[in-house]
Amino acid sequence: MINRKKLLILLLVLIGISSLFIFCNRINNKNQPPSPVVTQEQTTALTLNIDGKTESFDISSFVGKSALEATNSFAKVVESGAGENAFVTEINGRAADSKKREFWELVINGQSAQVGAGSYTIQKGDSILWKITTY
Repeated sequence: MINRKKLLILLLVLIGISSLFIFCNRINNKNQPPSPVVTQEQTTALTLNIDGKTESFDISSFVGKSALEATNSFAKVVESGAGENAFVTEINGRAADSKKREFWELVINGQSAQVGAGSYTIQKGDSILWKITTY
């Protein structure tokens, strides 16, 4: 049987070791640099979907400019009308076929555009997609 004196010494040793462990852990945490905060940068991108083949481009440098201007920089675009009233009829040789009731749809941030490509001003983080759609 363990006597009271030995039990008290054992208890004091355990308390001392625990205190030492807590103290050392606090010192180590003070000397460590804070963990970096990871932020996810939003990309501003233009995607062309031509008959199932997609190409994407970083258009961050086009923030503040029109979607049509950005598209013209990465693809050969044929349009009807001009400027804000331009209607895209062909991209990279792929024409929308009116007999098949096709048109080039401009999709901005997952929503069908409510304005023409010449009118839409690109914002930071925008996702712009061109794809053939039928009506």
